Amino acid sequence: MTRFYLLFTAFTLSISLSAQVTPDFEFLPDSVSILVPATIQDSAADLEIHSMVATDISVKWQRNTLMITPGCQTQVCDLNACYGAAFSSKTFPLGANQEGPISVHLINNTGNICQAVIRLDMWNVDVPSVVVPAYFVFNATSSINDIFRLEEVKVFPNPTSDYFTIQNDKVARVRMMTLDAREVANFNVEQTKTCMLNGQSAGMYVLLMEDNTGKAIGVAQLDVK
Repeated sequence: MTRFYLLFTAFTLSISLSAQVTPDFEFLPDSVSILVPATIQDSAADLEIHSMVATDISVKWQRNTLMITPGCQTQVCDLNACYGAAFSSKTFPLGANQEGPISVHLINNTGNICQAVIRLDMWNVDVPSVVVPAYFVFNATSSINDIFRLEEVKVFPNPTSDYFTIQNDKVARVRMMTLDAREVANFNVEQTKTCMLNGQSAGMYVLLMEDNTGKAIGVAQLDVK
């Protein structure tokens, strides 16, 4: 299956960088998107984890479901094993300078369409303050299973305290979520691309961008001061 990925500039402002500490591993790329037909029961999206240290470490992942169609489930496959929806977090060994696939599977036993946006947060268990996020976007399609390109969406200013502006004409709606996947705001940006925060609490947020059909076309992180 052809893979077509897009690295988001916004993701370079990850939690790990905010801590001003270099992580011990990285994802290449740090996001992946896939179109999923309703007839496919198990659709996988994968990326690679790359160790950047010459020692063995233990990596812990945490699954965060930002959006999923009711009745559908996801499965996370790390370098050790695959885990269903009952597991929200697991730990696996990452060898010195090791590379390997990290996958999220969208499981559809409903017979209807399934869509999901999943964020995996991962960190060295010995350095829990340095968190490296990766995003997996699954959108429904009536055509064959294929990878599609996420839109590059510029968000500025970032960091911000009062407002942010979206620079992409295809974005019609923005869903603002906390890192634990709670939706705190919803913006219609078809007419104006500037969104007022109205006293939103300081912290790191995820912006899920949708077009006018409800399809997720981009993801960014926003730092509110």
